[in-house]
Amino acid sequence: MRTTIAILLVSLCAIASAQEAQETMLFDCETVDGVSITGGAQWPDTKLEVNADAAFISQGNGSLHLSGISPADATGSSYLDIAIDLPAVDLTKRAILFDAWSSTPEASKALYMRAYAAGNECALSFLNWSGPLSTEKGAFSLTRGFGDTLAWEPKMVTTDDQTAIVRLRFYVGTREQGAPFDLYLDNIRSAPSVLQTFEDVAEPKERFLDTTFVEGGQAQAVMVIPTEEGWSDVAATLADQIRAATGANIAVRTDEEITDEQLAETNTIILGSVACNPRLLYLYSHGYIFADDMYPGEGGYEVRIVHDPWGSGKNALVIGASSPEGAALGIEALADRITQGPDLTIGSLLLVELTGDARRLHSGALTLDPSDKW
Repeated sequence: MRTTIAILLVSLCAIASAQEAQETMLFDCETVDGVSITGGAQWPDTKLEVNADAAFISQGNGSLHLSGISPADATGSSYLDIAIDLPAVDLTKRAILFDAWSSTPEASKALYMRAYAAGNECALSFLNWSGPLSTEKGAFSLTRGFGDTLAWEPKMVTTDDQTAIVRLRFYVGTREQGAPFDLYLDNIRSAPSVLQTFEDVAEPKERFLDTTFVEGGQAQAVMVIPTEEGWSDVAATLADQIRAATGANIAVRTDEEITDEQLAETNTIILGSVACNPRLLYLYSHGYIFADDMYPGEGGYEVRIVHDPWGSGKNALVIGASSPEGAALGIEALADRITQGPDLTIGSLLLVELTGDARRLHSGALTLDPSDKW
């Protein structure tokens, strides 16, 4: 068991390192070389400098700091903006990532980011006028066609070609007159992005209806349990059953020992409910599972395989229960699916036993065993 856990830890660290290795630094923000003020330069208090205050640095020894005071007689919005020149870089199917803050978030209400190809053709444009900046670091990730913290602004885009981006522009804006406002900027980089608009979808997504937990006597999954008392014994029971049937040791991790990003890289067996296992929060909030303090009830269970929730080709077997006792009953219900042999693969699965208020509130169609008429 210890050897298996050690191997899994090394594998998960390697996955995290590989993800970081896929990031490419576009500009480290530790110099003003290649950076120019393109808006607000005529104001007497406008400054562009390398900041050394660690509170506004996310990597390296410095960050860019753009600051100024809006005109006292401004009749509309006022902007400070900078252009960062880059060697031509291909951002096709990549996201732009950066960190940003403001020491004056009450005035610095707008943040824009635009990317340009040669000939000043705008390939990317994003904006937010709802105060996305604060004195705490904000981590931004922007992908063409999608808006999150910053909204996608297609009306500004004049080219679909992202193969040779040569300039980035960052804007900070205010609607106040005679007000100091600023932008700190650091760690501008790119990373692969799997996001695509429906216009770009050319074929149905691959489905992964069978979930492999053991192959050739080797574990292909990790089990994740709550840190609360009582869950390790339940997990040990399931791990022992799998080992007796297949010879494989399934590593058991607590919710604090694994991240959502690491879960997405392997098939998983997750025990508990959203109330005690934070690793179920993503599945619960997206409506994939329902186990909490009320559902499926004390001594009840929901055992289900969630199909590819992270879009990574990996599935989750969730033994949802409000208590370890309910999870133990769920494992009993699962027992006949754990077959003898060096391989363990389970197809689509849903086993539910409701108790108490959960059964009373969800009686009827949700607890009916469908007949041939159904």
